[in-house]
Amino acid sequence: TNSLQERIKRLTGEIQQLKSSKDQMNVEHQQETDSFRHQLQQTRTNVTTLSQMLKHTEERLEVSNKTSDELKVKAEQSSKTAEELRAKLAAQSANHEQELKSNMERVNAVSQDLGAKLNQSQRECMEKEQQLQSASEEIRAVNAG
Repeated sequence: TNSLQERIKRLTGEIQQLKSSKDQMNVEHQQETDSFRHQLQQTRTNVTTLSQMLKHTEERLEVSNKTSDELKVKAEQSSKTAEELRAKLAAQSANHEQELKSNMERVNAVSQDLGAKLNQSQRECMEKEQQLQSASEEIRAVNAG
């Protein structure tokens, strides 16, 4: 009877440990998801800022084209700035797109890994609960018999 009670105590402890591990995995998954969302929002903000800068530069270029020779120099400078911004935007957009893809792959991989661990923990928990139930039935049988 003592060994069964010790077994029950051990199994109960293991179940608690598995539940705690499951909770920790859920916390880690949420933190990873929050981090990815933050990175995604930052990327969107950067793209929006660069788009606004490009639009502003192009508007200045249009105004410059309507003015005198003095403004033609400024128009050339604005054109150069716009081209640089377009190149920078294209490069950063490609980088951000790659970062997004990489982050999505990482989140998916972490999600799948955590899902598998969660499923394993749930299976182990059910097995331990079945063992606990069997041990409890054995104790009842011993006590009754």
